[in-house]
Amino acid sequence: MHPTISIVITVYNRSHYLRNAIESVLNQTHHDFELVIWDDASTDNSLEIAQEYAQKDKRIRVIATKQNRGCSGAIKAAIEATTGDYIGWVDSDDMLAPTAIEETSLILNNHPQVGLVYTNHEIMDSQGKLRGNGPRCRIPYSKEGLLVDLMTFHFRLIRRSVYDAVGGVDDSFDYGEDYDLCLKLSEVTEVYHIAKSLYYYRRHSGNVTNDDFINIYWSQKAINDALKRRSLDEDYELDTHLTAFFSIKPKLKKKTIINNQLQIESSNAAIREAINDENKFLRVSIIIPCYNPGMMLKRCLNSCFEQTYPNIEIIIVDNNSTDGSIEAARKLAANSSYPVIFTNCYTQGQNNAFNHGFTYSTGDYIQWLDADDELMPDKIKLQVAALEQNPLEDIAYGDWEYCFYRWSVEKGDNPKHIIPKLESEYRFGFTSQQYEDYLLQTLSHNWQPPLSYLLRRECAIKLQEFSAWNPQTFLATDREYYTIAAIIGLRFLHVPNALVRYNYWSPIQNSRKTSDKGRSECYTKMYLRFQEIAIQQPAERFTKQHWFLLRQNWDLWKLAPVTLIQKADNIFLIDNQTQFGITITPSQAKIVSALNKINTACTLENHASWIVHLMAQRIALLPEIDSYEKLAEELSRWVGIKYSPFHDKLTWKYPFQTEDNKEQLKKLINTIPWFAPIFEQQRLAVFYALDKLRNARMLVKDTQLESTFSILR
Repeated sequence: MHPTISIVITVYNRSHYLRNAIESVLNQTHHDFELVIWDDASTDNSLEIAQEYAQKDKRIRVIATKQNRGCSGAIKAAIEATTGDYIGWVDSDDMLAPTAIEETSLILNNHPQVGLVYTNHEIMDSQGKLRGNGPRCRIPYSKEGLLVDLMTFHFRLIRRSVYDAVGGVDDSFDYGEDYDLCLKLSEVTEVYHIAKSLYYYRRHSGNVTNDDFINIYWSQKAINDALKRRSLDEDYELDTHLTAFFSIKPKLKKKTIINNQLQIESSNAAIREAINDENKFLRVSIIIPCYNPGMMLKRCLNSCFEQTYPNIEIIIVDNNSTDGSIEAARKLAANSSYPVIFTNCYTQGQNNAFNHGFTYSTGDYIQWLDADDELMPDKIKLQVAALEQNPLEDIAYGDWEYCFYRWSVEKGDNPKHIIPKLESEYRFGFTSQQYEDYLLQTLSHNWQPPLSYLLRRECAIKLQEFSAWNPQTFLATDREYYTIAAIIGLRFLHVPNALVRYNYWSPIQNSRKTSDKGRSECYTKMYLRFQEIAIQQPAERFTKQHWFLLRQNWDLWKLAPVTLIQKADNIFLIDNQTQFGITITPSQAKIVSALNKINTACTLENHASWIVHLMAQRIALLPEIDSYEKLAEELSRWVGIKYSPFHDKLTWKYPFQTEDNKEQLKKLINTIPWFAPIFEQQRLAVFYALDKLRNARMLVKDTQLESTFSILR
């Protein structure tokens, strides 16, 4: 005989959502259960709705009380009225996924040592729109970890025998009774986690869990009780971290009720107009992870506050900052006309912070933003308009500036007081274009900074399914994110003049600080992920060129001991040790010569960037080269490809240059870093040439073997 299952729904004035909750239980793939609906003295028509369903389905029992018992009292009483061997409950404003009971009961059936099984959950807004997994889903379960995080959230199915063993729900708790129960259960039974979202948790203004102080109080009680039960209170005590944020907002002068509708009268008519106008615009969520961004955070936030788009929310995720930047951000936010949400992500890492912040977002569009970068005022407005006008496109990208800062000092009032000052040293402009094959651009690292993008919310949810902000990735996280977006077929739209500023202000802020070996290992894992995802996609989406780049080699290479020999019209490259030789083109000979100047081991991709940069510096010295276009054209000849005028443009932005075009160009090419994403077509051509040299064994892996190079004519 199979164990019986009881599901409980307690309801108090939730008529607006109750039907969805009930139907989600009735639509389970596992049909054999009882549903007990406890109406806790509702004053709306919740009871009538419950009774309506009970008349249609014999599995439903409705119990109505004339006196409101509160959350914990209602749940305890409802469970006492059930008969099942397994028990679970669904909040009256939430919903179960169709297989929730089937998958959780199967665990309890097959694992008798497990007394509690719980699943992941997805956040759902008041309209029923899914907003991605809740932040608790990423917290791994442990008995000890449960002391500080309720990761055993929803959905839970509990073996009645262990429920009874711990005394069930403690109805002395006004709230947090589920946390208290889970702590008790973890002390007497094994807990199993199904890492799959089988519960839809609705967030809305009427949530009983919206009062943070009430939640903190009852959570403290549950944790302190657990410490005592576990005999840990002699050595440990609970340390509670509270964060408060205050702001001043305009007072509404008068409220009146006319025809059962709330009418708001304000002395400032512009407020009403702004509210009405806002409703015409889809919301954009700006998500900003913060870990010690220093004074750059002020620039970042001001760039958000200065957006000309009217419907924005800003979510600031404190990722364990210690530099005072969050406190400064709170002061800035107090004067913002946009809503600003502060939240904490205690798991270190930008990707963790992005994922955490996303669960708090409500926007139809998502703007990822590093805490030290800047949006230009019309950026979001232009990109939202472009995506609304092009409904088949998924992600917008724009143009950008690369700004390099230097530290200087100035004297304070006291001559001995030296104040560090951050000043812009150089700024370069990158003008992009519309690429029909955006996957090729991401795979070949024709890079755009992450803030240059704006994506639809449904795309962010889809990317979340692939863990695109991968907590295991520590390098080039945005490259991974948008490459996965291209692999799964999301469409990219270039929006001219949607400008952002990518700031380089500290040598430790950037992935450049990572060792070459670390980069090699990270990219190897990343591109293996890309291959795994690509295999699952329609085959016709990928060309041979795509697969070549997907499978590219990420080892560290340098030039082998070789000799370059030119005889008549032929050029030969000879391995000095094996005397094996290959015929190469004049373009390949230039590449080999440049590679010899580098004389260090790095990835083929880095070599390609470095080589193109060295070639560009040499070409800029030629008398006839006095413009970026001429340089790009000559560089194409050097690397052996046909020149195309359709490429990203690089311009000098700051400081203002008074020299002639020739001198400006030389300074531009000599100042821009070698790793900047310029000359994308030429870099790709060099990369292909390097891979051919690797296959011909003219490159060697990173060893103690010294590269030697000679030219014989």
